[in-house]
This record gives sequence, structure tokens and C-alpha cells, in this order.
Amino acid sequence: VVDAFHDLCSHIYSHENHYSVVLIILIQTFPSLLNMCILFLLFFSFLISAPSVSHVQMWNNSRTHVVFHWERLSDHHIMEVEPPTGVIEMNECCDLELALTGGEPGSHSLRLDCRIEHHDEPVTLVVQAAFKGPRVCINIPSLDLGLLRLGDHAKSTVHITNTSHLAASWALQEVPDRRQELSREVSQISVEPCRGLLPPLGGCNVDVVFRPSVCQRFHTILELAVDRGCGCHLSVQANVQLPQVCLLSCELVFSELYVGVPARGTVRLFNQTLLPASFCWGEVSTPPLAAPHSRPARRQEHVHSARLSV
Repeated sequence: VVDAFHDLCSHIYSHENHYSVVLIILIQTFPSLLNMCILFLLFFSFLISAPSVSHVQMWNNSRTHVVFHWERLSDHHIMEVEPPTGVIEMNECCDLELALTGGEPGSHSLRLDCRIEHHDEPVTLVVQAAFKGPRVCINIPSLDLGLLRLGDHAKSTVHITNTSHLAASWALQEVPDRRQELSREVSQISVEPCRGLLPPLGGCNVDVVFRPSVCQRFHTILELAVDRGCGCHLSVQANVQLPQVCLLSCELVFSELYVGVPARGTVRLFNQTLLPASFCWGEVSTPPLAAPHSRPARRQEHVHSARLSV
């Protein structure tokens, strides 16, 4: 029976229904003088910090009346029975209220003892409970900041939403990889605000700012952590470049030139990135002067150079 309840607990906890109760009667036999058929094994699935009340019955199948006293559980979870004490006549039952408040999310097995007068062993109520914490999600699964020029920064806004009926304390931060931990690099990603408190079913906008330090194909993961609840992850990527321009040909040859006659040639520039590039040509360097004793040749070859700045 207990194994079956563990399976049922896992099944219901994996779904989104907030409240469900399954009641199963357990039979516990006492000495013939005090024979009681009492306990319910209950399963709850509901939100933490939200009190839940269930009605249970306690039967006296013995040959005399019994006096009972229920203990109170207050370690992490709160579980108590009202009324905690009373008298049950022979072959009668008593209607009780079981109040349960979850303190930690997850599936838990709780035990609450009931002391019976003139009986050494307590009667134990076993409760299988699955508690759900607040759930916060991000409106997008990934964030692509696109192409950036080194020295610029990018900012994008995401929206986070509390989908539960509980207030949620959240924090959004980068998950550092092993290389960052060893090199102690400063994170290039910042989140504003990086933490806060969301009311039930509330939401807020969060700015993700990326300030690149080097040219790179950037990728990182942001983790949305929720206190005693369920969060998610956000993938962030960007491409950081600097403009890079080259000449398709590094030489321009004029085969025939005449003194006093201007000539025109064409060179082709190629932008090797997807970024717009501004360029300018530097001053032409002065060619070396001929020696004074040399005779001017009828035909001379000159080499000039220019510098291209991007």
C-alpha cells in the first residue's frame, strides 16, 4: 500500500492540479479489550504555506469508551487535528479536522501520533503529501542579442511572471562556467533588477544588459531561481565583431603614364564583416629623390604607397 501511494504521489505531483485528496482506510488491530478501526492514509497535493483542512473520522470498535489525545507536528510542516482531545463511546465515531500546512516543496511522508488512554502504543496517522512552491517563468526561452560592434552594448527586456497563487521571491543571475570560475573573469552580463518579490499571479520587466570585452561568439545561461519554488533558465547569445576591410588587390599598375597627363585606376575594397565600415585614405608618401649627379632617364618607374584606415 505504501509503495502504491509513493507511485501515486509522484504521478499527481508531476501534474499542475493544486488540490487533490485520496482517502484510504487502514485497519489497525488492538487487544480484544480495545479494538479500533481508525486511520485514514491521506494524500494531498497543494501549495506550500497554504493551509488545507480535511475531514477524517475516528472509529471506536472496542468494548468500552476511549479517551484520545492527538499530538501536533510543527517541524518544517505543520499538521494538527481539531479537536486534539476527546472521548469516543463504544461503537461510535468522532469527526475530526486535519489541518496541514506545507513548509518545503516536494513529496513527503508525515506521521502524526494519537495517544489512547490505557494503551501503550500510539495510533499513527500517515499522510503522504506533495507540496508545490511558487512557479515563475520567463516569456521567452532564449535571447539573441544579434551582431554587436566591440565597444557598444546591447540591452533587451524580458518579462517574468509568477503563475502561482503564492508570493515568489526570485533572483536572476548568470550561471558561471568552469573557465570563468578559474580565471575569475568579470561577467559581461548584468541584470536590472536582478532579484525581487512577485505577488501572486504578478509579473515584472527585467533588463538584460550585455557589455562585451572582446570579439567573440558569446553564449551564456541565466538561471531564474525561486525561493522554495520552481524557476527556469534563459539562454543568451550574441556575436561581437570589429569592422575589417581588405583590398581585393594590393597593387595598382599603370602601364603607360605621360608627364602632365592625369591617369585613373580602380581598386576594390571588401568589407569582411556584417558591420558597416567607414574608411579613409592616408596621404601618399613622398618618393625618394634622385641623386644630383644622376642623369634623368627618359622613362622612369615610380612606386607609391597609401594607407587605408577603417
